Amino acid sequence: VQEDRRQLAKAEATAREALAVDSEYVPAHLLMGHLRFRLGMPQQGLRSYRTAHELAPTEPEPQVRLVEGMMDNGMVSEAEDQCLMFLSENGTNTDLWLALGKVFEEQEKLREAFTTYGQVMTLDPENDEASARQGRLFCRFGQYEAAKASCERALEINPDNLIAHAYLGIAASRLGDRNTALRHAKIAEAGGLNMASVWEELGK
Repeated sequence: VQEDRRQLAKAEATAREALAVDSEYVPAHLLMGHLRFRLGMPQQGLRSYRTAHELAPTEPEPQVRLVEGMMDNGMVSEAEDQCLMFLSENGTNTDLWLALGKVFEEQEKLREAFTTYGQVMTLDPENDEASARQGRLFCRFGQYEAAKASCERALEINPDNLIAHAYLGIAASRLGDRNTALRHAKIAEAGGLNMASVWEELGK
């Protein structure tokens, strides 16, 4: 952990040097924001994202990062308003729709989140994250067959999607498919996700 923190601090110093050369270099502000969040400085990270957005107000990446940074700072309602404003100007950007879905989930607006991920998939049928997140919501709704299908679809697109592995494991455990549950829960756990609910279900 200490080594990882040193690497992050080193990367932050590199970004700072880039900004000393060109204070309006947007990628460096975005990197600085990411690193500051990783280093446990969310307010400073959000400030970096705001600067990136001010420098490139129509670019989608600073918009998405700003929304996610606001959410990570506990400004969830404000993040929703901000994201909706961005979408009114750029309604075809799937990353913004994904960010809005996450904001809805954070507020337990699960039906709104589900519909929003559906909008992502309308714009981009190959979007594995939206499919995986719909699978997670199906689990929360207790619709485990649908959750299994959504997660399998996500893994067809991207075999490394950890959310899909996790919730396929959960859905399979609820459906009594022990082998599938074990296989996918182990992959999710190796990726750092907590799969205690699956082990508990399988241990019954």
